[in-house]
Amino acid sequence: MGLKEHIWPSERLTMAVTVFLGLVTFCAGSYVLITQMVFVLRASEQNGNIVEVRHEQVPRGRGSVLAYVPVVQVPSENGFVTIPVDTFNEEPIYKVGQQLSTLCDSASLKCVPNTFLAKWGDAAVLFFQSFVFFLFVFKPRHL
Repeated sequence: MGLKEHIWPSERLTMAVTVFLGLVTFCAGSYVLITQMVFVLRASEQNGNIVEVRHEQVPRGRGSVLAYVPVVQVPSENGFVTIPVDTFNEEPIYKVGQQLSTLCDSASLKCVPNTFLAKWGDAAVLFFQSFVFFLFVFKPRHL
């Protein structure tokens, strides 16, 4: 046996692990897609007025960073409700009184920017990752 057999696991084990990781990321992508679809169906498009800009820690990469988070006021069944938007910027680009196009669900107190990536980006990344795992499993083998 050469050095390769001692270091690398068998090809079947590698393929099984890759298929497992592909299935896990595909299932995670499906879950995120379904939850986002439910949110989009319940939410309504709003041009929310920014009533506050919070300077707070937000997750980024392996840690967190101090950033500006807009808080919008949107109509609800009981008048108006203020909801932080699921976006941030390290620079103070948001101003109180500014209009921000959002997709808000006042029942769940969640707002996201009304952009394609804000709505579907997480699911798209997970589906792309699962595609890459499956691509490695089903790539053509050379004899």
